[in-house]
Amino acid sequence: MLCCITFAVVNIGLNSVAMVDEKDEEFEEQQFLFMMEEAYTQKKGEWQVIFTAQYMDGKKSREVEYEDEEKEDKLKIRDEWRWIAEIEYGILDWLQLEVEIPLAYVDQRTIKESEDSGRTISDLKKGGLSDINACLRARLLKEDVDQWWLPTVSAGFEVIFPTGNWEEGLGTDRYGWEGKLAISKVIDKFVVHLNGGMGRTDNAKEEGETENIDEQEFECGAALVYRPTDRLDFICETLAGFEEEKTAGGKNYETEFYLTPGIRYKLFKDFEIGAGVPVGLTYASSDWGIMTKAQYEW
Repeated sequence: MLCCITFAVVNIGLNSVAMVDEKDEEFEEQQFLFMMEEAYTQKKGEWQVIFTAQYMDGKKSREVEYEDEEKEDKLKIRDEWRWIAEIEYGILDWLQLEVEIPLAYVDQRTIKESEDSGRTISDLKKGGLSDINACLRARLLKEDVDQWWLPTVSAGFEVIFPTGNWEEGLGTDRYGWEGKLAISKVIDKFVVHLNGGMGRTDNAKEEGETENIDEQEFECGAALVYRPTDRLDFICETLAGFEEEKTAGGKNYETEFYLTPGIRYKLFKDFEIGAGVPVGLTYASSDWGIMTKAQYEW
């Protein structure tokens, strides 16, 4: 009799643990994206450090200009390297502080061909610290096994500090802000992420411009992640950015749209690496790029 009772208690305990593990596995957070942000926040006292290396290749279409009846073909080629260190810290279980420190190096070449002067190439290289961002992100909703239809939702407010040299094209020389919304939802072996945000910087300075610019940007994106195993993720992101630049002379609009397939692999507990290939689909976007990323949590 005692053996039967003991066996029953152990069996119930093992089943309970299995159920908890199953729940944890079902709603395991997916915190690895390339150009987007997930809705999950760090727990209180928890840190996450992320390092991203990015190369973007931009070969723009030819621009034909006429000056004093002289025809001139102009081709701009812009290669950009970025190295970004990001630190996330859980102030509370639902409140997270994020700080992003970006370094950039740009090699911009302009090739001109004219009937009079022939072919000329000008090469401009610049690099250094870009504008640092700090963001407070609050989790508003959390996924729950008992309420399986609920997604995880978070909202953030970001401040952009003018730490980059605007004369080198690495900053705006003005403070800016951005409001963000992120939604994440686990569906069996798939995870869906949605992003939206709007930001503004007034009286921004821009390299090569004589007038200050009021910049306003709206961003939206979606990502689908397939997780065949606990260690491996296949990621596909789409991200669009719509920018309005307003000066005394009028308004200018630009649209950047990227499709980024990628892969993430967990080397060991709490340490993940991945690589993605962003492909630009609009004229204002870079043509293509390569992103590598590593993140560690403790």
